[in-house]
Amino acid sequence: MNEQPSHAAAKLPTVNQASVASRLQEASIKTAKILIVQPDEASADLLQSFLIGAGYSNIVATPDSQTVPTLLTDFKPDVLLLDSDALIGLHGGDLLDALNNEHPGQQRPLMVLSANLDRKLKLRILQLRNTQLLAKPVDPAELLLRLRNALIARALQERAAFHDELTGLPNRERYCDRLDWAIRYTQRYGGVGAVLHISLDRFQQVVNALGWGVGDRLLRATAQNLLQTVRSTDTISRNNDPEDSEVMLSRLAGNEFTALLTTIDRPDRAAMIARRILPSIQTPFRAGSHELISTCSIGIAIFPNDGNNRDDILRAANNALQHAINQGGNTFNFYAKDLNDRAIERLNVETNLRRAIENDELRLYYQPKIDVASGQITGAEALVRWQHPTLGIIGPVGFITVAEECGAILALGDWVLNEACRQFDEWRQAGLKLPRVAVNVSLHQFRQADFAEKVAGILAAHGLAGQHVVLELTESAVMENSEQSLRSLARLRELDIELAVDDFGTGYSSLSYLTRFPLSELKVDRSFLASIESDRHSATLVAAIISMGHQLGLRVVAEGVETGQQLQFLREHQCNEYQGYYCSKPLPVAEFQALLAANAPA
Repeated sequence: MNEQPSHAAAKLPTVNQASVASRLQEASIKTAKILIVQPDEASADLLQSFLIGAGYSNIVATPDSQTVPTLLTDFKPDVLLLDSDALIGLHGGDLLDALNNEHPGQQRPLMVLSANLDRKLKLRILQLRNTQLLAKPVDPAELLLRLRNALIARALQERAAFHDELTGLPNRERYCDRLDWAIRYTQRYGGVGAVLHISLDRFQQVVNALGWGVGDRLLRATAQNLLQTVRSTDTISRNNDPEDSEVMLSRLAGNEFTALLTTIDRPDRAAMIARRILPSIQTPFRAGSHELISTCSIGIAIFPNDGNNRDDILRAANNALQHAINQGGNTFNFYAKDLNDRAIERLNVETNLRRAIENDELRLYYQPKIDVASGQITGAEALVRWQHPTLGIIGPVGFITVAEECGAILALGDWVLNEACRQFDEWRQAGLKLPRVAVNVSLHQFRQADFAEKVAGILAAHGLAGQHVVLELTESAVMENSEQSLRSLARLRELDIELAVDDFGTGYSSLSYLTRFPLSELKVDRSFLASIESDRHSATLVAAIISMGHQLGLRVVAEGVETGQQLQFLREHQCNEYQGYYCSKPLPVAEFQALLAANAPA
């Protein structure tokens, strides 16, 4: 069979170099990394000199095929110029295996300078992707043209495979590849590196309000701000290529970006760059008549301190990022082991909590509400507990927040309301008198468009009237969307359900909603009551809340009563009801039932 070295090249696109260069931003074909594998050192020197004369400057030559696997990892060449003589002998097969085992997306162009190859070796070479055979002696003009076209094709291929289409930054796959390389580098040569995971704060709110078109523009603007900030640091390499710099930016997904720092001299270098990024994100961005000023949260992980592999480093950076977000955003946090421990604990809680609902591990405890004047039980607040199979009883602090974050709060809230109504009906059927039962409603439940109808269905299922149930909502739940809230609250009042504002005084400062919404009860937050004996300002505030509630026709309930002096204060100011450890802690069903029976009139 006749050898036709031009056949492989015919499949490669020939593209105007200037247009390609502009599409590839600042990358230049002439700064591409070229690896020459030539057993004859004189021939290698001659080829290297020829390429340097043609304008290529980033060239490494080796006479030993055994060094190629290491150079593929460390030097990361864009193209290999391989003399076929390097494939003859003991290690030639190993070299071909190393090239064949590269990830398909990472296999670089291979140009083999050959003379009199046997058929078997030639076919094995051609099985490799992106391979060209050039017959020796090589025409210099043909070599330069093939080299140029191979580099252009690789650049375009990498652009499509390893860059984010929206922002032009390297994508997640490229980031992970470079992170793997950086970790190996520090393990082999020492030093430290860092990753910064960057998340735009409140990005979803922008999209919800102004649409994805504005969101995409904001992401592109953020990418440019990050690039300008990183390029202004003194860690950028001389060729100004963002992928060959000591800082490489990328876009992970959505509103998350990364900065990979390699060969930094000390960990606090990462903090220095984070401090520069935070204000750069706040550059005003115009979207029509709107001017947006964004902030970001940054999580930082250091390697090898925080891990020796990609998964550990990514997990550490994400944990640190989540901690920064939880602090309110517009800040950065370094990873600490206790963050990972808490994240693992949270994941375990989330997984087990979903099973807890299915496995009937939830329990309701009941804390009585007491009439301040008569001392009689006027109702009870249903409080959920988790009967964990190994940890025992877990209070709401240990799982309610997790339930809200993972979405389990809806199923949990439905269970609590249904179980409270079922138990209330059971006591009623047994002749035990309990005027009403109070159930806490989360913001997520209240947001549901069919929440009122769902409550009506549960009441009907247990034969209860609306007046038997009090729904306790926080101020933030009531005020999140006042018009929608007004409609939902009005429908609940149509069902004769009483509505209470829980933890009053700790949320919105505006009191106008007390006159707009059909409320029945104010619950004074325990934080105010705790200091009325020692702080006259707290005492004055509680007295004012009680007075205001009465003037608005609302029942006032004080939470967290723990002393006789606090109860006496409530009597003096004619508070309606109270609950707290002074009377009773939250009780399991059997104990509360016994309390009900003992409190029944003779």
